[in-house]
Amino acid sequence: MIYLKKLNPQKDVGIDYLSWMNDREIHKYTEQRHKKHTIKDIKKFVKEKNESNNEFLYGIFLNNNSHIGNIKLGPINHIHKYAVISYFIGVKKLHSKGLAAKAIKKIIAIAKKKKIRKLKAGVYEMNISSVKVLKKNGFKKEGFLRKEYVFKKKRIGCYIFGRSV
Repeated sequence: MIYLKKLNPQKDVGIDYLSWMNDREIHKYTEQRHKKHTIKDIKKFVKEKNESNNEFLYGIFLNNNSHIGNIKLGPINHIHKYAVISYFIGVKKLHSKGLAAKAIKKIIAIAKKKKIRKLKAGVYEMNISSVKVLKKNGFKKEGFLRKEYVFKKKRIGCYIFGRSV
């Protein structure tokens, strides 16, 4: 099983987290792939999210307290009551084990408590794993942005998924 908890920049940001953020394989389908991360900037990011009323960052933890990835709720549009979600599993040997789907299920419950009515997620068109994870959690394909991103020197599209909460 997994659980979500707010990250502590001092305790939860270390060498493993840094290696995930700089691993091109883990972030090949995210905009994080364009950045070179440091412990200092990750701690700053976590601190900013912990202080935000608009974005909520959670670590994904196994029951043995191992931090295996992250999931973020936000930014939140408080007027229209929707939020964007993003997520990753940093431990490669845990990919394709259903853990991201479980984390999304938990973030949906958190969104309900925050009175959010809709969740959205953007997915690179070739990120089949993420498409499956979202569909497993009741997200529906709502749109397609043609040639939205540059990936391996080619323009690619982005699916927009959404679901009511």
